[in-house]
Amino acid sequence: MKNQIPWIVLLVFFTSFQWAAFTNAQHANSFPFGKKLAPNGVFIPDRNEAIGQTYSDNGVFKATYSIGNVTDENRELTGFTLSKEDQPVYGMDILPGADLLVSNSGMVAVFDMDLHFKQQVTVHLYDPAGSPVKSKTFSYASLFGFAPKGNTFVAGTDRTLMVMDLANNRSVNLGSCSQYAFSDDESWLITAREDKIWLYKGLELEAEINTALFYPRAVAVDPDLGLAIVVGKKELKAYQLSDHTLRYESCAPANASYRDVMVCGGLVYAGIHDRQDGVSKGIVRT
Repeated sequence: MKNQIPWIVLLVFFTSFQWAAFTNAQHANSFPFGKKLAPNGVFIPDRNEAIGQTYSDNGVFKATYSIGNVTDENRELTGFTLSKEDQPVYGMDILPGADLLVSNSGMVAVFDMDLHFKQQVTVHLYDPAGSPVKSKTFSYASLFGFAPKGNTFVAGTDRTLMVMDLANNRSVNLGSCSQYAFSDDESWLITAREDKIWLYKGLELEAEINTALFYPRAVAVDPDLGLAIVVGKKELKAYQLSDHTLRYESCAPANASYRDVMVCGGLVYAGIHDRQDGVSKGIVRT
């Protein structure tokens, strides 16, 4: 079988442990949230995206485009079309940027990197019909993304995390971070940096928690489980939203490291990178 990789699933029920092994083919159907695990332990969309295609996370919207002139730090995107469920919605002859993101509601963010030598990126935001919503230039930005519902855009710089409500034209500046994640209903936001996580409810700071994980790699928050989760290189820690205490912690297997974390269907899925004898494979722990 082509690219067959062994996958290990650990089901944690807090009081007992159950093991199961899956082949790569079985794994392709094992996640209910439209993701698969890459060999480096990071969750990626469970679909084949061709060059010149960008999907929303929910797969409802698809952007297609052609790549024109390319330099070391930039490229030209032409012939853009946004489709919803394979039906064209609108198009542009030339996009004002070198890369793009598509949200679950059909919002599009286009990244203009012409001033990359000044550490600046200009983001052009468009609504689902193609009308311009906002353009903003960020300096020293390293985090960009949309919230799950698709109408909130996030940009993180060395000084702040800006949360932009595009539907109501409102913005909130939170503390800077290296990782962030919304709950599916966007009622909670978790951010992380160095040895701390911050929990926001309705974008109001609820708690600051010392984790002793100095290089957080991924975070997740789920109000149904009542948990906020953070992973470092070797440790996973889950904290209760109710009183912010540590609920449980777990260590990565020997010769492996945590890379990603997600929550779905009442389970916490942790992506682990295992590299032995020069070969990388992904392990998922739930």
